[in-house]
Amino acid sequence: MKIINASDLKLYIMRHLLIDEDSTTEEIECQILRAIDVQPAIDAKVVKHGHWIVKKTSAGAAYTICSHCNASVKYNDEYGTVVMNLAGANYCPNCGAKMDEEVSE
Repeated sequence: MKIINASDLKLYIMRHLLIDEDSTTEEIECQILRAIDVQPAIDAKVVKHGHWIVKKTSAGAAYTICSHCNASVKYNDEYGTVVMNLAGANYCPNCGAKMDEEVSE
């Protein structure tokens, strides 16, 4: 699969597509397919998605776990002292997963 920029493709088609009253459907199709083929690939990364899972230890300390990589980060101790709060973080600091996954309970 090749990821391309749709805006660049539209601009290329507007500038380079040669259609007149004598153009056949096959010729137009060929030009459009060529326009797609000549577009450069975009260097894109796959976005990982996850959500925070809040757990408690037997001692009462709370921590979060990334649903994607299972990395855990303690954010408050058994006395309620906040050490680090990742519950609202948009990304996992361990794997980079975007924390936007819908959680069904």
